[in-house]
Amino acid sequence: MNQYRPDVVAWAADNYENCRSIFTELGERPDLMRADPISALRRIESELSAGWQPNAMPDEEWVQFRTFLMVVLAEFLISYHGARWEWAVDPSSPLGGRWTVAGFPHPLGQETRPVDVGGIVNDTRSMDDVSFVGLVNRAEAESGMREISG
Repeated sequence: MNQYRPDVVAWAADNYENCRSIFTELGERPDLMRADPISALRRIESELSAGWQPNAMPDEEWVQFRTFLMVVLAEFLISYHGARWEWAVDPSSPLGGRWTVAGFPHPLGQETRPVDVGGIVNDTRSMDDVSFVGLVNRAEAESGMREISG
């Protein structure tokens, strides 16, 4: 079996550039996500509160919206938490893996889990409204970053 071997550095750079383009299109400074992730979070939350309804979108529009959400969610996690893109081997995937965001810090130094950003975003397809803060909270919870066990 020929397993796909992604270029993580190129993937990360492309997503960062996509994020910069998104903020430019929104009339913001391109580096807002890296320079001030909390302001970027607020700007995306404001954009989503303008009435985006994924469950009512035609397929082509949904794909664009999904890409938008995946890019900004991943870049927020990377910028705010110092996480990184990572390729996770997954034999159930047609490509043999999937893109995740990993490397979350835990306040007690415990191990955290990679987050399937695409999977989180896919779940918005059936929603009436999408909250960016809600997506961030879910990603942080899935990472185990806020779990304390002892």
